[in-house]
Amino acid sequence: MSDLLLDIIEHLTSKGLVEGDGIDSFRDFTPETPDNVFVIHEYSGSPLPFQDTFTHRSLQLTVRDKSASKAKAQCIKIFNELSPVDRYKILSNGRWCQIYPRQSPFKIKVDDAGRTTYGFNIGITTERD
Repeated sequence: MSDLLLDIIEHLTSKGLVEGDGIDSFRDFTPETPDNVFVIHEYSGSPLPFQDTFTHRSLQLTVRDKSASKAKAQCIKIFNELSPVDRYKILSNGRWCQIYPRQSPFKIKVDDAGRTTYGFNIGITTERD
C-alpha cells in the first residue's frame, strides 16, 4: 500500500467508476480541466491512537460534471461503492478500511463555467501509509 487517496482512486478504477489517477481523478487538487472530474480532498482527521498501527482520516470526495444529473449519478455510484453496509471494506489492492459516511451525496456548487459539483464526506479508519 502506498497512499490512501491513490489506493481509493485505483479501487474505483478497478470497478470502472473512474478512468484513473491524473486522467479524470485527482488527489488534493481540482484542476480547471477537464470539465468532468473526480477529486479526493483530505482534511483534518482524528488524533492517532497511541501505539496502534491504524489511523482515523477525513476525506471529501467530489464529482464535477457539465451535466448536473451526471455529476449527481456518478457521485451516488461512488458513494455506494465506498459505503458498505457493514462499513468494512477491502480495497482492490488489499488495503483494509472501515468507512463512516458523514452524509449522503449533496450539491456543493455550480461554478462560473456551468459545471456542477456533488460530493460527500467520509471518516475512514485504515492502516497508516
